[in-house]
Amino acid sequence: MIHKKLDVYKLAVKFVGKIYNLSGSFPKDERYGITSQIRRAAVSIPLNIAEGSSRKSIKELSIDLYRIRKMLQAMINKKRSTQ
Repeated sequence: MIHKKLDVYKLAVKFVGKIYNLSGSFPKDERYGITSQIRRAAVSIPLNIAEGSSRKSIKELSIDLYRIRKMLQAMINKKRSTQ
């Protein structure tokens, strides 16, 4: 449970809450489209941090953090494409 002490994990959990609040204002016809995709991507961030923090090496954690960064970039790109 060391991940709960990490600042990055705490920020990720707050980020999920913000994404849910923000995406709640998306059009209803997007509920199963972009809204669902963005929410799932946001939830996966703290989950990947938790999983990565249980790894035995810094290299494995850095791989998970790189994957998280790619997910965030994909979320930004999806949001930009809908504007």
